[in-house]
Amino acid sequence: MKKWIIIVICSCSLLSYSQELARKYESGLQKMQKQDYTGAITDFTSIINQSAYYFDAYLQRGICYEHINKNDLAIADYNEAIKQNPKYVEAYYQRALFYASIQKDTQRAISDLSSVLKIKNRNYAAYEMRGQLYLCRHKYMQAKEDFSAAIALKNNWIPLIGRAKANYYMDDLPATISDCEAVIKEKADCAEAFFVRAMAKEKMAMFIEAGKDYNKAVALGLKTPEVIQARANMYYSTMQYKLAWNDYNDLLMNYKIKTAENYCRRGVCYTALNDSLKAKRDFSQALLLDKNNYLIFLYKAENSTKLKHYHVALDDYRRALELNSKGWDVYYSRAKLYMEMERYQEAIADFDIVLKRNEKNAEAYYLRGSCKDFIRDYEGACADLQAAAALYHQTAIERVKKYCN
Repeated sequence: MKKWIIIVICSCSLLSYSQELARKYESGLQKMQKQDYTGAITDFTSIINQSAYYFDAYLQRGICYEHINKNDLAIADYNEAIKQNPKYVEAYYQRALFYASIQKDTQRAISDLSSVLKIKNRNYAAYEMRGQLYLCRHKYMQAKEDFSAAIALKNNWIPLIGRAKANYYMDDLPATISDCEAVIKEKADCAEAFFVRAMAKEKMAMFIEAGKDYNKAVALGLKTPEVIQARANMYYSTMQYKLAWNDYNDLLMNYKIKTAENYCRRGVCYTALNDSLKAKRDFSQALLLDKNNYLIFLYKAENSTKLKHYHVALDDYRRALELNSKGWDVYYSRAKLYMEMERYQEAIADFDIVLKRNEKNAEAYYLRGSCKDFIRDYEGACADLQAAAALYHQTAIERVKKYCN
């Protein structure tokens, strides 16, 4: 009889003790909701002091420590929670978030998310987050697989846009566009989907459609340096210099993205728009930032040619060739300057180099033929015109008919 009474008394004591810890735990959670992290830490510490095996308290206290930037204490609590319960999915996930966001250690974060998925292989959040981390590490196939797994669990636009990015970086452009369109169908105001689709369409040389998507992304609020830079570069590569100038000017003046490339490209835009003095300033600024880029000297030379500053242009061509003598573009540009200066033999010598390195350059054949015509080498001129005509140079075709038959 006495033994039975003792057992009952002990059981009642344990029940009371458990209820007290539960109330304390609930109190800590409520304080966390009110952002009273110090008070919550006090509650969770009280629980831990009474019961070292209350692993939930370690996790919640770790989250509180993280909120007040006591990161060493936070990671220690996450580690202890996992030690107490090696299958504690929430602790692995929280520690993964900590590694990714606080310590920028994506490899450890991926390892923890992999642990989550070993314990619970249908965890949408773990697949989605691990996919994002694989993207950051440029492991695009693994990212795509994780996003696809997340989509299979929950047809959500977030992993869809992640998979679209993975497809883009793997050059699967039709799949990129398909995923972006699925996102837009679900979330019509997803600016990021328009941006990713714009990049894919640009790669596919669908420049008009790409421009519309870049503009849509900006209109929806994604006016970031990344988007403006991408749009500027597309306008520049398609020689839409006025539009390119607007974006490069925005990048330089408003976003303060003061790179040599942005100054140089705005300078090229100024040259194309016939404002050679402003172009000259931009090329000078670009050279202050990067004196080893031959293209800056090349474009500066072309601008100096417009200003009729021929000797300055020739010096810039010399500097460009010192930095890169293996291509043909500098020789081609300098040859046209020599033509303008009526130095035809030197122009021919440069065109000779161009055509050794780019033997299907119809314009170079045509211009070299013109130089030969000026020095009365009519046979050589016709040979070059015929070579240009064979490459479908329209003006050369007409001149061959008129002068070379």
